[in-house]
Amino acid sequence: MDVAQVVQLDSPSWMADVYEPTPPMSTYLLAFTVCDFPMRRLTTASGVNVRWFGDLVTPSWWDDLWLNEGFASYVSQLSAYEMEPLGNVDDMIIAREMAPALITDSLRASHPISAVVKDPEQIGEIFDDISYSKGASLIRMMQEILGETVFREGLKTFLRRHSYSHATTNDLWRALAEASAEAGISIDLTSIMKTWTAQMGYPLVRLTCDGSSGTVTASQERFLLLREEGAAGRRGGGGDQAEYRWEVPLTVTAFMDSGRNESRLLWLHEERERYEIAEFRDLGWCLGNFKMRGFFRMAYDEGNWEKIIHQMLTNHEVIDVISRTQLFNDAFWVARGDALSTVIPLRLSRYLAKETEVLPWWLALDSLKDMRGLMAWSRGYPDFLRYGVQLLSPLYDSLGWEPSEAQNALQRRDSDTPTARVT
Repeated sequence: MDVAQVVQLDSPSWMADVYEPTPPMSTYLLAFTVCDFPMRRLTTASGVNVRWFGDLVTPSWWDDLWLNEGFASYVSQLSAYEMEPLGNVDDMIIAREMAPALITDSLRASHPISAVVKDPEQIGEIFDDISYSKGASLIRMMQEILGETVFREGLKTFLRRHSYSHATTNDLWRALAEASAEAGISIDLTSIMKTWTAQMGYPLVRLTCDGSSGTVTASQERFLLLREEGAAGRRGGGGDQAEYRWEVPLTVTAFMDSGRNESRLLWLHEERERYEIAEFRDLGWCLGNFKMRGFFRMAYDEGNWEKIIHQMLTNHEVIDVISRTQLFNDAFWVARGDALSTVIPLRLSRYLAKETEVLPWWLALDSLKDMRGLMAWSRGYPDFLRYGVQLLSPLYDSLGWEPSEAQNALQRRDSDTPTARVT
């Protein structure tokens, strides 16, 4: 919108912008058209998305708020990337949506994403990281399971069928299931996704790979950041650990002694399952949840951790950027939840002195900041600070204090990126 005139107010420090009359449009668009701040692209994209998931198709009740806000968060990252490609769109979703949601949802005070709302006072409680960021993360996971083409067709069916009306989470599952069937994909999406939306939390998946027999063993348990908490989860989320089971899409990548890699999608249905994979008989070590496609954390047996740490310290670029990010992030927070020795993430962190990519540092800085707070009153605090300087110094030296053409657009931004926090 164009500014028609600028009016001086009573105070010499205040001016009022008067805009030209606007054509009929969504109030969301009006609100963010007049704004000017670093996150304006995300705000614009989020508001445009709400015209489809919110205005065109409205959730039937507050129970399904995540259909509105989860899609708004997810699509806003995609749209913002299309407007100004900065780095990788998966990086943005992982850093801005998935990482915060994994922390929030690891508390007993979390709630199912499809929260039962029976009282007006409960409505305000569900406008949180679970509805927004976990919702966006599960949508990304669905797209990875179905493939982008099938996922798009399912969304088109959902929006057309329920245009100018209301819908529920099950309506979305039905539309996606129909698109899957038409594409020849046999999958019970409703049963799978119910385990992710109807119960709170997410699993910690423990993985053991045996290269001599090609055997992969995986187990799942609910991950809790604070295991000593005694309070039950709210809105149907509490209960015993044994009650929690997820349908886990576990992509396992085997790194062979011969130098080649093999990946397989394995479905973890029960508490513990064993898989025989002939192609894995030559494996040296393995990684689970390739590129953080699933909303869960990973841990490994001691032997596999040793091989991962060795690889990260000798040549970390053999592992893709997202998986490098996941390895340290998962190791740190699993150790924070007393489910892994703290020695593992500390040993892994040594590789950061050679890391130059944005995403690993983005999440690592948050983890190291948390660790700094834990050590603040300990004898080892001065040593920890010196260690932090040792890790960060190569990055300071390589980036410098002035942006250069050699740095990508994401690194040059002066807001909401780890580069700003590092330099």
